[in-house]
Amino acid sequence: MQDKDLTPEKGATTIIEEDSEDKDLILERYKVLEELASTRFSTVYKAFDSKMQRLVAIKMIDNSSKATTWAKREAHLSAQLNNPNICTIYEYEETDEGHFLIMEYLEGLTLRDVLDYCKTLSLDETLTIGKEISLALESAHINEIIHKDIKPENVMLLQEGRIKIMDFGTGRLLGHAKEAQKTLIGTPSYMSPEQVNKERLDDRTDQFSLAVVLYEMIAGHTPFEGKTTRTTILKVQNSRAQRLDKIDDEVNEQLAEVINKALS
Repeated sequence: MQDKDLTPEKGATTIIEEDSEDKDLILERYKVLEELASTRFSTVYKAFDSKMQRLVAIKMIDNSSKATTWAKREAHLSAQLNNPNICTIYEYEETDEGHFLIMEYLEGLTLRDVLDYCKTLSLDETLTIGKEISLALESAHINEIIHKDIKPENVMLLQEGRIKIMDFGTGRLLGHAKEAQKTLIGTPSYMSPEQVNKERLDDRTDQFSLAVVLYEMIAGHTPFEGKTTRTTILKVQNSRAQRLDKIDDEVNEQLAEVINKALS
């Protein structure tokens, strides 16, 4: 990210005025400010919590969507975690209108946004980001939770320089994760061989995904890339990653060995 200013410009202070009409209120207390993202079954809003006087992000999921199961799981798992590098979930509500996941509003860019712009990061930047992701995962693993979907899209770089990992929707308690998986859920390029083979999982599956992210930040691509989902899965199952010290002279042999070991 050197010599590239990716920090969004700070706008004027937002003044929230009370409105006698509640048509823009969610759950009778959250004033919708703007729509942040939308998919077929869910919408994410930036909103103001009139009770706690703070900005929040709200994910609204259609009642008919299977994503409600993931949202509920994310709320339950995240509620067990209290770590400065993990996005805080404040509340989860189910109504006739939909399911609502109320979470910390994060101002910044995802690691995917940054990599799309910069392609690669310096070794120092990579290690700094990697250390914070590792601390977040360590906290989750101590609480016997695995994330199962560590990737640049789920890592937020905040304006003040810290990072937060998001989206525990596909996460599992370790006790359940040790059971064989029936369904393949995740992003193949970042999934461990155990995940793509639907085998029992433990915290090493997150370590594998973190190693893929570190690799991508340095090399500019993931170690196992295919033109289709199937070919990517085959590479994850059968290929060995090219060592990073063969790609970037700044990477020393020790670091390359650590990442290579995590990917094996």
